[in-house]
Amino acid sequence: NHSLTEEVLVNPIYPSTPSESRSIWLGSNNESMDASIYQDLMDVVWIQYMEDLNYSSYVLDEFVNKNISGMEAMASTTSLFTLTSQNVDLLDKIKPRSKFMQYHNTTLDAMINLEGYLWNMAKFYESNRRVYAIQAHENFNESMSSYETASDISAQLKRA
Repeated sequence: NHSLTEEVLVNPIYPSTPSESRSIWLGSNNESMDASIYQDLMDVVWIQYMEDLNYSSYVLDEFVNKNISGMEAMASTTSLFTLTSQNVDLLDKIKPRSKFMQYHNTTLDAMINLEGYLWNMAKFYESNRRVYAIQAHENFNESMSSYETASDISAQLKRA
């Protein structure tokens, strides 16, 4: 047993109270996170990534089809931005084992670009300025590229 010093809270299934949150412990003395806990955490992060992408696509569809206003689309997208920002913050605090470092950094890059996509889309819905939509498109493409790379790395890690 080793002493545990830092707690990172993860809410994989949107708990109704903070006490229902799942805790992930990081070791002290610069120890790396246990591999199985790390893999479980990354599975949760990627599930949330896909959910956020799917919902942001739904919001965009509803906006384009004039079923919701720009302000409603902005509010929905801002909520997704907040959730994604929490994942970025969480990933930024984790120290994975060295064998997961490339996977971790690529995942973090995908999340940062998703965060940028959502922020720019929220600004687009708010202002209707094309510059935000153009930047969002670039962030989306970068995020998807990182997602594909992370998927490839994950498959390699599972084979190893």
